[in-house]
Amino acid sequence: MRIWDGTQAAELIGHTGPVQAVAISPDGTWLATGGDDRVVRIWDRATGTQTAELTGHTGPIRAVAISPDGTWLASAGDDSRFRIWDRAISAQSGAPTGNTRRAAAVAVSPDGTWLASAGADGVVRIWDRTSGTRIRQLTGHTGPIWAVAISPDGTWLATAGDDAVVRIWDRATGTQTGELAGPDGSIYAMAISPDGTWLATACGPDTVLRLWDTTAGAQIGELTSNDWIKQVAISPDGTWLATGGGADLVVRIWDRATGTQTAELAGHRSRVRAVAISPDGTWIATADGDVMDTVVRIWDRATGTQTGELTGHTGAVLAVAISPDGTWLATTGADNSLRIWDRATSSTVTYMRSDRTLTCCTWTPDSSAVAAGGSAGVYLYNFTPGQHGPGI
Repeated sequence: MRIWDGTQAAELIGHTGPVQAVAISPDGTWLATGGDDRVVRIWDRATGTQTAELTGHTGPIRAVAISPDGTWLASAGDDSRFRIWDRAISAQSGAPTGNTRRAAAVAVSPDGTWLASAGADGVVRIWDRTSGTRIRQLTGHTGPIWAVAISPDGTWLATAGDDAVVRIWDRATGTQTGELAGPDGSIYAMAISPDGTWLATACGPDTVLRLWDTTAGAQIGELTSNDWIKQVAISPDGTWLATGGGADLVVRIWDRATGTQTAELAGHRSRVRAVAISPDGTWIATADGDVMDTVVRIWDRATGTQTGELTGHTGAVLAVAISPDGTWLATTGADNSLRIWDRATSSTVTYMRSDRTLTCCTWTPDSSAVAAGGSAGVYLYNFTPGQHGPGI
């Protein structure tokens, strides 16, 4: 793991295998990583030093989540164990167990007092954060669960997976209060609206994105595409959605109220690999991962027209992230680089190289750093506007 401020300032060494999970603390001062070496490592973002090593897992770690107040974290992995750690003393404060197969998804409640986990055994488990004990077990799915989402108010949760059903659960009682069943097919994408009153699901092989009323448990709309939908994102205000990932190489914009397609973003040469919506919802950035098309495209949300291109990568672009303030973009690619772009000028303001391909990236909440990951590990790049320049 490397720390960058235009040029490399520090190197974070510790993991002995690929890193599978990364989480940044709410205040952006530290981060946690987990991977195939079965260790959760805590890093100081300012100095780049490892401050703690959390051991106990007996298999690769697949997921890491930090509590809303940053005082504790949770990890899950192939050993079917869901562990709770105290951030201050770097000790395990709880070790929820009970998964009979790999834990594939974990979510933390808005108030940070409980957690939900699910996996290949088709069971949802609710855990008490303080004691690490299992509060209840939610059964009903008949296949692996791949998605867990908690409502904005923390009173209910939704789960989905291979049995083609989204199940709505009451958090207080643990009872199933709704069942959203569409056609046969694994549900690969699910998103809950910002106000929690509806959600969207996509399953394959299917070309329909379904909208559901979370209170009534009834389908309230369908968005029919011309190709398989593998990605779905809901706008910040919940009035429109973006879908993509099909062989038709198109990103579609949909009006949530009418269910009609309002724009089609066409121009990619391969399946769209990355889609990011700006914080104000007025523009979109996309990339398709084609080795012959290394361009990041900027689109106007209202008109659906392409308004800019970011050129500079010499390999396929694999990830796009927009800074929380909407000023910068970060991209990673098969050319082993991470680039930072100025949204206003569409120009590269700095770039960094890694030893291997970087496949994902995300900004810290204050837009001052980018975390990127790939086969060689996790890298944290500091970014100080006005004090940067291209560097390796």
